[in-house]
Amino acid sequence: MQDLENKLIEVIQQDIPFVEEPFETIAETLGLPVSKTMELLQDLKQRGIIRQIAPIYDTKSLGYESSLVAFKIDEEDLTNAVNILNEHPGISHNYLRDDEFNVWFTIAIPPDSSLGMKRTIDILLRKTKAKKYAVLNTKRVFKISARFVDNAQERENLNTPKSFKGVLSDEDKLIIKHTQYDLPITRRPFDGISKKLNMDVNNLLKKLAEYKEVGIIRRFSGLLHHRNAGFNANGMSVWEVPEDKIEDYGTLMSSFKAVTHCYERTTNEYWKYNLFCMIHGKTKEDVYDVIELIKNEIGEDLSYRVLFSLKEFKKVRLRYFEDDYYKWESENSSFV
Repeated sequence: MQDLENKLIEVIQQDIPFVEEPFETIAETLGLPVSKTMELLQDLKQRGIIRQIAPIYDTKSLGYESSLVAFKIDEEDLTNAVNILNEHPGISHNYLRDDEFNVWFTIAIPPDSSLGMKRTIDILLRKTKAKKYAVLNTKRVFKISARFVDNAQERENLNTPKSFKGVLSDEDKLIIKHTQYDLPITRRPFDGISKKLNMDVNNLLKKLAEYKEVGIIRRFSGLLHHRNAGFNANGMSVWEVPEDKIEDYGTLMSSFKAVTHCYERTTNEYWKYNLFCMIHGKTKEDVYDVIELIKNEIGEDLSYRVLFSLKEFKKVRLRYFEDDYYKWESENSSFV
């Protein structure tokens, strides 16, 4: 049974086609009846291993501005600060890390935000009493994967992530709003959504496939609670890389299956590391093994660090085109 679960976990993290009965496709891959496959998926969700099965939208393609932000917060202010940060609907990931900058979070704001990113962060700085901060914006994306695999030291070939440059219609936004949530594990999970949208299910699936083609959707797959799945070590490796080597080294690091995210980011007076490479492993030793492989491939002595997460404060999927962003801005605008 364990081998079958591991295979299912591997398959569910891969790109699922947009068809009327997607779990039938997964069942065929496993060589199982669809009823048995759905039973196993339900069990994995109930045990907290699978977090969500849904289309995964690309934040930038939807017009949202996002940043990685690091705050230095005193111990006595930490609990209150974390609660304040977690209340923001655009903060999807928030971690305690072993660094002078001890609180690291990702934040996104909608394209029609009344405050904008700078004013939003200024409000959070004031409310949390942060002593120092760094806003580390993405300059280039090499990999966004969030797939967790046992054969983490193996390599893979990657395509450059797409990003949609066009304008979303009101219909697009409505479809995105209704399809961003966890799908029910039923034979025809898109039927209920198509009824809410008053839209033929085949037309809905065609739209979703088009979104995938142009980069609005990165993939349709299952997401794991990585710790519940046994991947307990979350290591954010940060590297100081010469500008003319960013392309080569970003591509190299991204080729390792253990690397889930890889970005070139901005630097500032407090932060000199410009290449971020997120590595997940079952142990810290797994993470360092991948680091050593990367160092050997690079062949030159680069300044780097590995910041492990000490505590997960928040990890959720962003919710797009919802009113809670505007409610937060209205309630907090007086703090500017």
